[in-house]
Amino acid sequence: MKIAGKLLTTAMAVTALLSFGTAEQANAALKARGPIDGLTTFPAWYQDTNNIALEDCLDPQDTLCFPFVVPNPAAAVIHPSVATAQNPANFPAEFFYWHAAAEIPLVSGGTASLTLAMEGTDANVTFGRIRILMDTPVAGQYIFTHPYGVETVDVAVAADGVKNQGDDIGLGGPPYNGVVTPANEIPGPGATVRVFGPFLRWDTQFPVVGVTGLGVPGRRYMGNPNVNHTVTGSPFNTNFFRVQGPAGSNIGGQGVDTLETNLFSIAGKIASLGVSPFPTASVTAVFGTPVKIPVTITNITGAEVTLEGSTPLITGSTDFIVLPSGVDNNCTGATLAVDASCVFNVQFNPAQSATAVRNATVTITSTDSATAPPVSIDLTGTAQYSVSPVVSANGTVTMKVDNG
Repeated sequence: MKIAGKLLTTAMAVTALLSFGTAEQANAALKARGPIDGLTTFPAWYQDTNNIALEDCLDPQDTLCFPFVVPNPAAAVIHPSVATAQNPANFPAEFFYWHAAAEIPLVSGGTASLTLAMEGTDANVTFGRIRILMDTPVAGQYIFTHPYGVETVDVAVAADGVKNQGDDIGLGGPPYNGVVTPANEIPGPGATVRVFGPFLRWDTQFPVVGVTGLGVPGRRYMGNPNVNHTVTGSPFNTNFFRVQGPAGSNIGGQGVDTLETNLFSIAGKIASLGVSPFPTASVTAVFGTPVKIPVTITNITGAEVTLEGSTPLITGSTDFIVLPSGVDNNCTGATLAVDASCVFNVQFNPAQSATAVRNATVTITSTDSATAPPVSIDLTGTAQYSVSPVVSANGTVTMKVDNG
């Protein structure tokens, strides 16, 4: 897939701004996986530490999935281990839960490329991929900074370039645990355990919602793999791909030894219920004057879903509450048919405090985690002062300030 985008160039050496790298131990940033799908024999979804769950994008007709090849694109995707005469095997050599890619053209005519992916194979394995390739114009040390770390490669002969630098993470250990269980990760040269995740996503216009002719109408995606875009999600806030060549490498032109891009191709289909707003919501309220945040839940899973009786659940600041069932909430314990919706309200009523900003998380859980894994929204509430005039008995007017 061609990655085209605006490049940032600098002739200055990149200083040691980052305290992480291949020699530092770190845990995986994925936290859960779904139950095994009976047709694919793979987990129905993987969830990262931002509580975003991505399902296996195994629909050949879904144009917002990262492309894969099956023998019969018009038939159901079925793993060979569960195939029958009536439902023959129809499975790709590899498929993706999530895929991110960036590419930097070099003035020498070559490229430097980064591939990050969460994928599965027909060998019944899921794993995370960190892969860097580069056509090096000169020998020397090359430093690559990406959303999940820093790679340093010594190239002895320019023509050798950089091949497959990085790791395939999670190929060892029990089937499917992969990147969810750090003990099962395979460390790279000089490394202990690498970081993989959270999943990168578009930083604006998110989520991407499918429409007729583009993806599945109503479904939500981490991005559009056909459009290069700025992203968020790096645990180190390095939402870019940077290449630093040796002095005099001139990879960006005469005197320019460093190139960088912040544009990525992103693919990933979000599992669970449709929630709006998502994944964050902000509100401002004057002390003593509550404000409501309406939240809509839509069943986009393709099967009837029942919400847990205790959902939605609020954690964090007690200035946020989910209003009880009634006019303000018809979601608690509700059963939603396919495409049906319900609405509940979160009330922000800031108590008197010197802290202006309050934070909380609302989590929505269904009784069927295989169909609809938990989904959450991060809430931010800002309290403001209330100013009112006070008239004394002698006619003096003063201003009274209530601190929210």
